[in-house]
Amino acid sequence: MNFEEMAQEEILAIANPIMDNLMEASTEMNHERHVLDFTDRLKNIVTKEYLQKVCEKYQEEKGDFSTREVVAVFKRPDSAAIIWKQYFTEAKGEFVAEMVLVNVDGQYKTNPLPAKMFFCLVYYPFFSCMTSWFCFGFMCPLPVSPSQTIAS
Repeated sequence: MNFEEMAQEEILAIANPIMDNLMEASTEMNHERHVLDFTDRLKNIVTKEYLQKVCEKYQEEKGDFSTREVVAVFKRPDSAAIIWKQYFTEAKGEFVAEMVLVNVDGQYKTNPLPAKMFFCLVYYPFFSCMTSWFCFGFMCPLPVSPSQTIAS
């Protein structure tokens, strides 16, 4: 499977239903459904308790997910990273939704965004003005300066 050989429309036809499911399951706080298309690596990161806590927080602060618009599809031989502008029902402004799409044993899954790519995307001018980073169906704080690490 070489994602570089796929048209953007083919990738989005796979990624959009996965992201739709992630967001609907997040709104419902349904962990089993939320992690349905996760790689094992990502399933180990997003526990039921963690998802519950994060969903409660973003829903209280931002409301539910609203529309999203494709910003870019980055293709690599073994994966594709998809970036969307994400909107919420209560919070004003644009947020970022992202997904790394991989093929695992013939099934499309979403995988954690590599830290190097995260750093590059965060400091790209379009994204640097954002106050939150949306990842895998939940909100994460953005580093606010190059001296901060992703963990801070």
